[in-house]
Amino acid sequence: MKKVNVLIRILSFVVDYIIVSIPIIFIMMMYFHTSSNETELLFQLLLAVYGTLFMEYMDGCTIGKRIGKIKVVNQDNTKPTLVEYGMRELIKSIYIVPIFGWGLALISMVMMFLKDGLTIHDYIAKTKVKYIWDQVEDEEK
Repeated sequence: MKKVNVLIRILSFVVDYIIVSIPIIFIMMMYFHTSSNETELLFQLLLAVYGTLFMEYMDGCTIGKRIGKIKVVNQDNTKPTLVEYGMRELIKSIYIVPIFGWGLALISMVMMFLKDGLTIHDYIAKTKVKYIWDQVEDEEK
């Protein structure tokens, strides 16, 4: 199995971030006139819910991961449970928090360059990211 390119993982996250952030920020601030702190908290929660539900029902992919042709699996190459997806996505939503979260995000990005390519949220949820076509190769074996 080839290690997933760090740039693909980051760009996939950016696509998912944009998909969730633009509608939430627009709706909450323009229509409901919420403060930026309330909007940020709701955004973090909905980003985690989006990632969890999409990965559960789209075979380990969000829209960004589908575009990047990557998916999330357990470290033993099986499908994670809904709780594992949720734990993974909640940890990722912490990365948006200024200072503390940004530090964790930086550590995770550095960890992607290491041999196994696992991040903080991968270690906690016992998951990994792999190319979709690696699954086809695994099934053929």
